[in-house]
Amino acid sequence: MSCVTFPNVFLCLLVGSQVSAGNLSDQGFDHETKNIMADAIQDPFDTSFTIFTDDPDEDYFNLTLGVSAVMKQGQLFIDYQTPLGLNNVSSHIFALGGRIEF
Repeated sequence: MSCVTFPNVFLCLLVGSQVSAGNLSDQGFDHETKNIMADAIQDPFDTSFTIFTDDPDEDYFNLTLGVSAVMKQGQLFIDYQTPLGLNNVSSHIFALGGRIEF
């Protein structure tokens, strides 16, 4: 943590990061592809179809980075989170917020 004091201004800047790992086998998921058979309820021809799934990604990481500034008048923060190690998955989460004292 780094704090700076100017006339009538007080500022602390906090920078942090977090990496968490996950394993889908620990969460009770199977390790194999699935064939899902389905049909439409009101199909007069009773036609069924099959959906073939891919092999699941078993090991992945969540990366989180954040910056927070604490000032005499309030607080500002920004966070970013993304998973790493998942095939065909792209997810980016941004959070921005603040607090003002009055």
